[in-house]
Amino acid sequence: MPKRTEEVIPTPVVLAISNGLLRDSIKAALADIPSLRVVGEARDALETQAVLEAGEDQVVLMGATLAGNLPVPTTAFANDRMKTVLIIPAAASPEQIAEFLTLGAKAVVTNEIHMADLIRVLQLVGQGMVVLPASATMRADEPGGFFLQAVNNNVRLAPREWELLQHLAQGYSEKEASEFLGIGRRTIQTYLGRIRGKLGAVNRVHAVALAVAARLVSPHRRGAPGGQREAANVPRTNGGREAY
Repeated sequence: MPKRTEEVIPTPVVLAISNGLLRDSIKAALADIPSLRVVGEARDALETQAVLEAGEDQVVLMGATLAGNLPVPTTAFANDRMKTVLIIPAAASPEQIAEFLTLGAKAVVTNEIHMADLIRVLQLVGQGMVVLPASATMRADEPGGFFLQAVNNNVRLAPREWELLQHLAQGYSEKEASEFLGIGRRTIQTYLGRIRGKLGAVNRVHAVALAVAARLVSPHRRGAPGGQREAANVPRTNGGREAY
């Protein structure tokens, strides 16, 4: 008797991309991928905000143009069910990448990514992986220009390690965290070394991304009115490429 093939349950994907041509091309490419299924589209900031607030169990592929104009709560990308993949300009700095990671995005890729790699990223995020550009982790040798890491929800941090990581996840610098915690910069580096070891991270940005993805820390600043953030400082141009 022929072997029964298991039915593939596709990961639902929402395309939150302002550029219509790009959105249609990605939609056409995903139509041939059994493991991914486009279930919705968001063409502007209002439609994208509605998708984020709904918090459905799906992967949201979002362009930098829309992400940079969303007046959403800081926890919007850190939903337990929804997984956000952000496409950013290749010229974005590690600090700009870190800003989105601290908001809970499960993946950040640049607009230079090939379609085949983008499809693979969506599949991996649907499986619970964190995906970062190689530039954010200083791992330029990684295939496809991005770095993969499984989310580990069983990490146990010491109280001081957790406090430090919490401050960093909220966007504070190491110097500010040092002042808040009343400890020296050398001690900060010692704690960071332990945190990276426990999380399997290669640097601070990577550690924060993994910790937020694993729900170990929250990017929400308690003192921020309504949990709101300012629009992210993301370049609106991308070297002549179509805007996302």
